[in-house]
Amino acid sequence: MPDEAPRGGQSAIETSSWGDFRVRRRRGSPDFLPFAERLSAGEEVGDVLADHPGRKVRLIEADGRRYVLKWDRTPPGRWEKRLGEAVRGPYYSRLMPMVNRAVENGLDIIQNIHFVAERVENGLCREAILVLDYLPGTPLASRAECGAHAGAVAEALTRLHGHGLAMGDLNYRNFLLDGDAIRIIDLSARGCFLLARAKDRSRARMMYKIRLAGGGPAARMLDLGVHMQQTAFYLLRRVRDRNKVNMLYGRKGPRP
Repeated sequence: MPDEAPRGGQSAIETSSWGDFRVRRRRGSPDFLPFAERLSAGEEVGDVLADHPGRKVRLIEADGRRYVLKWDRTPPGRWEKRLGEAVRGPYYSRLMPMVNRAVENGLDIIQNIHFVAERVENGLCREAILVLDYLPGTPLASRAECGAHAGAVAEALTRLHGHGLAMGDLNYRNFLLDGDAIRIIDLSARGCFLLARAKDRSRARMMYKIRLAGGGPAARMLDLGVHMQQTAFYLLRRVRDRNKVNMLYGRKGPRP
């Protein structure tokens, strides 16, 4: 179980500004702004968990508890994603109260969000810094291991969906094994959460052979449409990748 932390929904979030950033902080949480300022300035903060172009993840400690500090620089997405964000608002600002409320209502398998700072231009988030709970556990190492814990993974996803949330990027590396329990990290469903949950169910079925209940007839129809779309995308990627190999090595040449 993660350490105890202050809980609450939208009413427990304080808003402020920091330069070009809009800041949201959970009332009662530590002051994470100094960590954000140092990370944004390129200084080393805490222990490195991940370091990629456009993303940094650090393990920090505040008031005797461990947290995960993340910095994301968001590249411009496809036009429909840009339009969706402009209409719905920046992703992490929407996600934070939903996660806070879910944790308050007993969802203990996800990282609660304590701090969000977003730099928004023309309605689109270009840079974000957030602080989340550190969860114990070991990331699943393969699809086969995910399949070996199919029951626990299905239970975790069902609980997550039950609180209106979705993973978005349903990747085995985003499941943590803690004893017999599965925890979920890195929620990234930036679009419509209803569609994102359907995509979670489709990907769980297609990639991991895990079937999740989708609800009533309308939800099943949505699942069918999304699953057909995801299957088509998967097949098109297979064809595209095969064509790339053929162009590099020739149809009768060696393949990597």
